[in-house]
Amino acid sequence: MLLKFRCPEGKMMVETFKGDWGWCRMDGSMEVPYCVEPEDYMNMEFELHPGSIKKLVNKNEKVIGGIVKASSYNSFGEKSEWSLGCDDYFNDEAASSICRHLGFMDGKRIPLHKKMFVDLESTLQFGWTHVSCDYSDATMMSPHCHAVEYKTAVERMLGAVCFETDVAAVECYEQPALQCRNGGRAAKKIGKNHMWSCGIQRGRV
Repeated sequence: MLLKFRCPEGKMMVETFKGDWGWCRMDGSMEVPYCVEPEDYMNMEFELHPGSIKKLVNKNEKVIGGIVKASSYNSFGEKSEWSLGCDDYFNDEAASSICRHLGFMDGKRIPLHKKMFVDLESTLQFGWTHVSCDYSDATMMSPHCHAVEYKTAVERMLGAVCFETDVAAVECYEQPALQCRNGGRAAKKIGKNHMWSCGIQRGRV
């Protein structure tokens, strides 16, 4: 079920991936836009850096995966510097959300590879950690997604210090990932036709 929302005059809308539309999920949860004062508005944008890994750039020369670079911006056009995400508590739902921000249909976490660092700006610092989402169709500004500024996490000792080996990386897909009957997501694509294969999860019937 889709519902259209609007904000009172003078307020700004933090949109969903469907703009000013919200919806109910099968589990009873909702994804809806919400309204804030202009001075409280913030949103996120992302870029992917594939380094020298050719398979993370498709035949149309579109980057489909790599190290995640993030930046925040406000209603006044002010934008933060690009920063990296630490992969502590980073989940596939958050990876999918990042990919949807970039115009893809889905995505997942991928292991970091040293080739991804080729031509990456040496000045980039960690900006975020504990990045996770409850649902893959939630934007990063949704109440269903969570993150902690890296500096705050270190100051409050909310987790271990992140190193170069802890940089978050994703791969994005033009089609949504298959949801397997055993409750998990498709593990991999096999064959020249890129058919999805469901892995067997231990502890599930």
